[in-house]
Amino acid sequence: MARINNIVDEKGFYFLQSKSKPSLYLNRYGTGNAANQQNVNAYAAAGTDDQKWGFSCYDTTNAKYQVLLKMNTAYGLDYYRAASNMHNCDINTIAGNIKDSTIRIHPINADGKTYFKFQLWDYSDRYLTVNSNNDVRWETDRGTTSADQLWLPLTSQGGGNTGGGGTLTVGQRPPNLNYNSAAYISNNPFAPTYTGQCTCHAWGRMKEVRGYSITFVPNSDRDAVDWPDRTVGTMSQVSEPVSGCIAVWRGTTDLTVNGHVAYVEKVEGNNLYITESNMDTYYDVAWAPDDGKVKLITKANMQTRGSLKLVTYLIPK
Repeated sequence: MARINNIVDEKGFYFLQSKSKPSLYLNRYGTGNAANQQNVNAYAAAGTDDQKWGFSCYDTTNAKYQVLLKMNTAYGLDYYRAASNMHNCDINTIAGNIKDSTIRIHPINADGKTYFKFQLWDYSDRYLTVNSNNDVRWETDRGTTSADQLWLPLTSQGGGNTGGGGTLTVGQRPPNLNYNSAAYISNNPFAPTYTGQCTCHAWGRMKEVRGYSITFVPNSDRDAVDWPDRTVGTMSQVSEPVSGCIAVWRGTTDLTVNGHVAYVEKVEGNNLYITESNMDTYYDVAWAPDDGKVKLITKANMQTRGSLKLVTYLIPK
């Protein structure tokens, strides 16, 4: 099989890890089937086919490549040129779309590893770049040392069950969970009054892992069960869980009437790795010893957890 710069197999499929944000990978953003003009972003490890990319060389003389999505190889990285979102990176069918999907691949050695830097062929001043909001765009060259434009091809997303918080170990807190950080204190709208509650944890974990601040309808209830209706400006409901989403349950007893929320660290097939607080031991204004520890739950078992009934999953808009 052909090799690209003696690094990867052509038409093999690889996760592309951001050098500047090593917990994030090049990702097709969306649910369901691949479709034209779906956004591409940098996202926590999910191990799914919408985070795996292949390299197809249609002109070996000039080394012209298209970067294909494993989920459906009829789609690949594309340069979106509409005035409404000029320079965005999306996916599009590659057939008949040579001009916007042809890419030059540059190997860049850094930190003892070989990264790829992706340059548009027909728009040669544009390179695949992750920005501060984890959006992926075609930006001007920032130099060979710019980590925002370097992507590491990997055959796996690290040892063990890797999510946005690093390697996940059931029964332990994720390596990057820090209840003393601003995500759970000064930045968190539930602190200090509701420190230790499930809402404080889920809001903080979204901020800590993804840098995303969930906002609520002004002057509205913020109980867990209210999140689907009160976060409509920043969150969307989906029926299937994805890594980095929020799970919402409603309660069926007086004790659980306010509902419950948890952060989905990673989805792997029918298994979900979640973190939550105030579920097993009830503390009013403190973090319990079991809060934030990773739990492995099947999709089926997420539907009913004691007196809690699953309502929906929430993802950032």
